[in-house]
Amino acid sequence: MDSSRQVNATRSGEVRDTIRTPLVRAFGAIAALALILVAVLVGMLFQVGAAREQVHDDARSMREAYSLALAIREHANHEAHSVIHGNDHQMPGHEAWLEDLHRRAQELSNRVPPRNRPALDRLIEESASLDRVFREEVIPAVLRGDREAILHAHHRVGAHTEAATSAVDALADALRDRMEHAQSRAQRWSLWALGLAVCGALLIIALAFAFGRRLRSLISRPLEELAEAADTLSRGEMNTPVASIGGAEIQVVSSSLEAMRQTLKEREIALVRSERLATLGQVAAAVAHEVNNPIAVIRGYLKTMIPDATGELQEELLILDEEAAACQRFVEDLRSYGRDPSLTPQRTEIKSFLESAADRFRNSDSGETIQLLVDAQPETLDIDPTRLRQVIDNLLLNSANSQAEDRRVELVGTRGAFLYRIEVRDQGEGIPEEHREQIFLPFQTSRSEGSGLGLSIAKLIVEAHGGTIGVQDRARETFGDEDLPGSVFWIELPLVSA
Repeated sequence: MDSSRQVNATRSGEVRDTIRTPLVRAFGAIAALALILVAVLVGMLFQVGAAREQVHDDARSMREAYSLALAIREHANHEAHSVIHGNDHQMPGHEAWLEDLHRRAQELSNRVPPRNRPALDRLIEESASLDRVFREEVIPAVLRGDREAILHAHHRVGAHTEAATSAVDALADALRDRMEHAQSRAQRWSLWALGLAVCGALLIIALAFAFGRRLRSLISRPLEELAEAADTLSRGEMNTPVASIGGAEIQVVSSSLEAMRQTLKEREIALVRSERLATLGQVAAAVAHEVNNPIAVIRGYLKTMIPDATGELQEELLILDEEAAACQRFVEDLRSYGRDPSLTPQRTEIKSFLESAADRFRNSDSGETIQLLVDAQPETLDIDPTRLRQVIDNLLLNSANSQAEDRRVELVGTRGAFLYRIEVRDQGEGIPEEHREQIFLPFQTSRSEGSGLGLSIAKLIVEAHGGTIGVQDRARETFGDEDLPGSVFWIELPLVSA
């Protein structure tokens, strides 16, 4: 019973230390750490990618800036050609170059940081000034052949060219510094990501190792203990209780093993008892057979001597006959206990059967001392009327002997869903609870003249019918001036299957 309660308590969650909880915590902690690590690493990789993309963009912008500086220097070559040849043949190409220069400068302005755009604005401004000097001063001076004006304009062109190339060079230097900074940042993010990945992997391994040790203590060791307990049971050692082992899930198994151990122990005790009772029955039958014949001879002689005897001798012979009769009754009980309760079942209307059994008992010496009432519901059962009447007579006799004269004994029959219940209710002093399981064992009696076999024989007969028999307290009632509990002997027999 204790093991069953423990199993039920474990299954209902009363045991707090479960295997499921540390498993969820272990895998949850590792999974959470892995997710955090992956999220951080992905963020770092995005940073590395962004830095590398910036390096790529800055490198392209820097190349474009140097290309613009080269284009401005090419303009100076156009001027030199115009001076050398003394004509304006470079003007159409100059216009296309200036338009392309401004377009490329505008595109580059969209890609560089805002703080670097003033350099491009200065480039456009200086190129525009350079164009004005070239158109308004250099070409007219060349066409006039005015060397002094050409020399003066050439100095102005050089100044604008130097200013433009300085602005572009400053922009290229800024982009180069920005590119190197981004490249350095990408390297740092890469190193941090690598270090974090290594540290995270080591931490996950450490957590897995720690949780593995914990789970081993929760699973492996309890399973080893369970295996030892099962091995102990397999050797037939039923007196060693199976302790409560491990968390709730394994405790279910250990509690089931303990319940199985108790059940096996009870069945072993019952089997030993059954074997002893079977041996006792065989011995009882043999003893009854050997004793019954001498007693029958003794009583035969007594019956012939009593009518001829007178006075004190007749009284003594009568006492001898009574004692011999008591021995004969004891021998008959022994013979009944020793016989196999084989049945000859037949369909019987149980209400009529109980009323007939009650009428027969009322006509006996014990039946005259009580008020026997019958209240039975009709039902048809498969029973052996002779053997079951022996049981009813025995129960009625016990009830009659356990109470004062003129008290009521009730014989009640009730139909249930699957069973028919027969009760014999008396108004006696009741049976102590600690004696109820023993009264159906052989040679257990509280009466000096009883054999102690009546209830044990009744139990054998009822069980042969596929039923059960037991005893319980009756609801307390007041009988005259006494307040006595009384007892209820009950029999439950299976109904006839359809």
